[in-house]
Amino acid sequence: MKALIVAKTRMQNAACIGGILENNRSVRLLQPNGHNHPQDTDYQVGQVWEIEFQERQDIIPPHVEDILVQRRRLLGTYEHLGKYLRARVKIWKGGIENLYDGFIRFTQNGSGYICHKIGLPSVSTGYWLPDKPLALVYDSNQPNKVRYKYAVTGYDKYVSYVGYEEPLPTIPANTLIRVSLARWWKPDDAPEMEERCYLQLSGWYLK
Repeated sequence: MKALIVAKTRMQNAACIGGILENNRSVRLLQPNGHNHPQDTDYQVGQVWEIEFQERQDIIPPHVEDILVQRRRLLGTYEHLGKYLRARVKIWKGGIENLYDGFIRFTQNGSGYICHKIGLPSVSTGYWLPDKPLALVYDSNQPNKVRYKYAVTGYDKYVSYVGYEEPLPTIPANTLIRVSLARWWKPDDAPEMEERCYLQLSGWYLK
């Protein structure tokens, strides 16, 4: 089965690799043992691989895209990812509140998340055509954290950027963007708090 690599994102000590199969299924390519890849993995956005894989058995929704790649062979690269994806994937359009079929909620600080109490979307990765530009912002308290701001009067929304590509100062409106939900998490010092999956921005496609 052919897989086109559409995203490569940073985790704490690993890289998460997103792809789309030739049957248009969105997948997250894991190692045979179910682990993510090292940060220096040779997977790159735009590559096309021939892969043999197994389904992951211990799937925890909404992260239903996980597959275990057993064998792989690089076939080549593809440049026009945006054009390719626009013709093949479901795309959320308009405001940030439309992401994940309306299951997204926001913290007081403007960070998006999903939780069991509100309900779970059917997927953890997706594509968005925003109706407004997204502006790059840095957190003075966390200089290594990169976020994009979606301006809303009186209540701006923010999305953490976790891709490898150098961030753009502004992502123009109607640019195809890939978004994802982080794995389930809650603070260690707040056992009473619900688990959440936080919204992330994986990358964008300008052509």
